Amino acid sequence: INALLSGLAERGPLFLVFHDPTSDVKDLNLLHISAIKEMRYTLPDPVPTPGVYCIDTRKIFSALEGVKEPKSLSRICRILGLRDFSHFHNAGNDAEYTLECFMAMASGAPIDAQRSARWPTRQGDLPPNVKREYARESRPEDDSDWEDPSHPF
Repeated sequence: INALLSGLAERGPLFLVFHDPTSDVKDLNLLHISAIKEMRYTLPDPVPTPGVYCIDTRKIFSALEGVKEPKSLSRICRILGLRDFSHFHNAGNDAEYTLECFMAMASGAPIDAQRSARWPTRQGDLPPNVKREYARESRPEDDSDWEDPSHPF
């Protein structure tokens, strides 16, 4: 893993996509993956040069939604209206779901246009921290990570 990541990072920017990188980075550090030690958490402007860059879907969704409160991966999947997801907290599933969330948010229109398209009832130029209201959902039977988006607390 170390040689693969280091080699890819030398040839150009390497973007690692996480949903809250904290525990993944800890685990990779325990494996002495040197590329992780040099990972940057802020993307430079202009386009990055060779190196390792962290992409965090929690932060991207917070920016899209305009709310600082972090959301679980399962909740983001549901809010974005992605396909029916199940069996969260399985490494392979979570990796796939994280990538699908990233692709849904990163492709297409700029963030303000996406926000308007996703939440068309939002009127005018509201402050970026205005709380979004979501339709009430019922709990899926196999999802221990489920949170009702209409009742965040």
